[in-house]
Amino acid sequence: ASGLLFGLIAWWVGPTALLPGYLFFAGTTIALILTDLDHKRLPDRIVFTGTGLTVALFIGGSVLESQTDQLPVAFLGGLVYLVLFFVLFMVTPGGFGFGDVKLAFLLGFVMAYSGWPELVVGIFLAFLLGGLAGTAIMLFTKRGRKAKMPFGPAMMGAAWLAALWGDSIASWYLGL
Repeated sequence: ASGLLFGLIAWWVGPTALLPGYLFFAGTTIALILTDLDHKRLPDRIVFTGTGLTVALFIGGSVLESQTDQLPVAFLGGLVYLVLFFVLFMVTPGGFGFGDVKLAFLLGFVMAYSGWPELVVGIFLAFLLGGLAGTAIMLFTKRGRKAKMPFGPAMMGAAWLAALWGDSIASWYLGL
């Protein structure tokens, strides 16, 4: 499955210097999704290493492609998403784990690198996917409303959907 995903990403991004950044981001998100689903935690070692190396690869790729204009947008987008999740963490005790807060910068960076519409769509989709998954867990498990659900997979799935099709989704929505 990972090989298929990497092949699709290579096809989507194309032969550019940004490809290693997207592939590393894919590997990081795969590892984090599987870990969060299995253990309900996002290990700092994976989050921080994934963030640092993904950002470094995006910076390097941007410099090599002479496309550095998006880097300030990406950093600001990462900061916006991080602050949003930090505020949510503070005002909803037990609602989100601090791993989600730490993950937010990486996801916001990658989404905003594609543009502001992608970031907005990604934020919306994270809560939509998380809400749908939470509803299904509450309805179909014995724990019901007391069931704990990892939110990281919804955030990462939304980030990928937004990075790939966020602009199209935003245009469709605004055209309704």
